[in-house]
Amino acid sequence: MNIHTSELAALGNSLRLINTDLMKIPETSPHTKRFWYQGQESYFDIMVAMQEQEITWLQITLRGKVLSCKPPNTLWTGETEELDVPPEVAYYAASKTIRDGAEVNWEFVEDMATMLSHRSDEPILTQVHAVLAGQLNQHFETV
Repeated sequence: MNIHTSELAALGNSLRLINTDLMKIPETSPHTKRFWYQGQESYFDIMVAMQEQEITWLQITLRGKVLSCKPPNTLWTGETEELDVPPEVAYYAASKTIRDGAEVNWEFVEDMATMLSHRSDEPILTQVHAVLAGQLNQHFETV
């Protein structure tokens, strides 16, 4: 994917916290809080689940790509079907389904970490950045 750094900054700055009451979330732990950020592009979302100020799950979707993580050690990437559906249903968020990739797309992980490095003003996004940076460090230590 490799998005230009200035574009990543603009994408990161476009993220806005959405009222999670709009989400239909299956019951999880009563201690789990969910956060949803939307960016300026269609299907550009970041969803985060937290317990006691720690991220327990996150997912980022952008331009047909998806990154999901359950810290500290589970990270996977894949694709969404948003680019495969007809335009008349493409704007429905429920039409977004995910296909896991065979291997982690580390370039996409790097791009998302870079994008979030521009959002030090938002504590949750700063934590998401730290999780991704940690995953990248683990990956590059083993390569």
